[in-house]
Amino acid sequence: MNNYYFTFGTDPRYPYGINDYVKVTAPDLGTAIRTFQKRHPNRPGSNLVNCAFYYDEEDFLPMIDKYYNGEGPIEVLTAPEPTRLQEIRKGQDFSLCGQALHLAMDDGETVALQDIREGTWYFVAREWLIEALEGAGYKLAEP
Repeated sequence: MNNYYFTFGTDPRYPYGINDYVKVTAPDLGTAIRTFQKRHPNRPGSNLVNCAFYYDEEDFLPMIDKYYNGEGPIEVLTAPEPTRLQEIRKGQDFSLCGQALHLAMDDGETVALQDIREGTWYFVAREWLIEALEGAGYKLAEP
């Protein structure tokens, strides 16, 4: 996981002020942005992230002392653990977070996943699974 930093300007419509920043821990910048947007959505009618700038850790750390007096973030967000998935089809075995799972059914709202080793069933929001797949660059394929 990597750290990304979101900063704000003087526009009072930003969630925080110019002296504040938000730290997001995520596997990549795209996931960090989506995690930030879930907490601080884009402004109505806008496709822009609701902050002034965002940075990776290498670029941002030197700024903490210079612009933020060494202060910590006003908010810390953590993205869900990344998934390691290949393109999957209903009924095909795949790996999710290092566990052997089997995709069993899709009712349009939830997806049933079975841990083959333990026999435990998990019901996952279909939207979450698709978002996780798309975030990793994959799509849920129909049989």
